[in-house]
Amino acid sequence: MSKKLEHKLLEVIHKYYPVSVECGTIEYESNLESKKLMHLIKNTEQDNDQINKLKQFLSVISSKNVDMSVQDYTLLGSNDRCFNIQLVKDLFHEARTHSICINISILKPYYTINVLEIQRSSDFKRRIGSPQRKESLETGIYKNIITKIQKYLNEQMGLENFPESLLNKVIPDISFQNSNFGQFTFYNAFFMDDFYTR
Repeated sequence: MSKKLEHKLLEVIHKYYPVSVECGTIEYESNLESKKLMHLIKNTEQDNDQINKLKQFLSVISSKNVDMSVQDYTLLGSNDRCFNIQLVKDLFHEARTHSICINISILKPYYTINVLEIQRSSDFKRRIGSPQRKESLETGIYKNIITKIQKYLNEQMGLENFPESLLNKVIPDISFQNSNFGQFTFYNAFFMDDFYTR
């Protein structure tokens, strides 16, 4: 990973997140960077043409896969910094769900794709524990689907895959929502607080 790219991404982050100011304080809320981020989130249209076209593209994929559906779990109202569109596959006989999560940042034209596994009760009515990222599924049974999605995002939407090596890298002097100083990562900055599915 080039230091130059990391530096450029940090410049973007510093436009929207106050440095060395604790989130939740009056100073944080009145800070110019914080106001810029809230303005960007508030003015992002959740129902936009590009995202609707992506959902149509994903619907074609889901129609060819049993028990798979397209879900939009975008939570801009909760100050997420991305669209969160998912291909959800319910594995009823195994009491678990797989979600191919496509997160598209509203800060810059980047995306990330990950697969979450959710354990379910035997009647499938409740979730057991938190969703877990399963990289083995990303490079295994869902690899072909992910490759098709990446091609669409790159070629049709002009997006770039966010550098995997930076996703979990901590930015120690920024706090936001549930991430205190020393916990806030590049993933938190460009996408959301944590991997999320319902």
